[in-house]
Amino acid sequence: GGAAQVGLSARQAGVVPVVLLSSVAVAFGIGTFARTAVYRSHASLWADVVTKAPHNTRAWVTLGTTMDELGQTAAAIDCYRELVSIYRGAARLAPHPLADIARRTPRTIEYIWYGYCRLIEAAVASGTIDAAKQLYAELAAMPEHPQGGLENPKIRGARELITRADATATPQPAGD
Repeated sequence: GGAAQVGLSARQAGVVPVVLLSSVAVAFGIGTFARTAVYRSHASLWADVVTKAPHNTRAWVTLGTTMDELGQTAAAIDCYRELVSIYRGAARLAPHPLADIARRTPRTIEYIWYGYCRLIEAAVASGTIDAAKQLYAELAAMPEHPQGGLENPKIRGARELITRADATATPQPAGD
């Protein structure tokens, strides 16, 4: 047989598949162990997703929300900015390398408007009302909106936040 031609006894020939299978099993075990590091936290999981699928708008929203929950506001804002940047590319408002893929991704628009609302909140919190107004204007001009349109609670909340901030920032005329 084949084992005799290679110079292996029948017993040695039976060991070869076991050794090969064991080696493959060990390699897969090491890979699995290394991969579990990704699952150590919600943040590391979603950071891994945006690294591997940067067009995934859901991943950007979830990572941004996670960073917010962890108190890492700057990282959250970066996630929402990337999300809005992807939208601007998909809407052909500005070039973005992932625009074509994002255009074909289901539910992208829902994640995009959420990212806009979070950026509006951050702009108001930092006192940049004009930036918040610009973001809201882009949001309002979007061809699609979530259920409820511009009266969706999150979008309405962002608009009301701008209105309140604008009212406190604008000097009121003195009464006669």
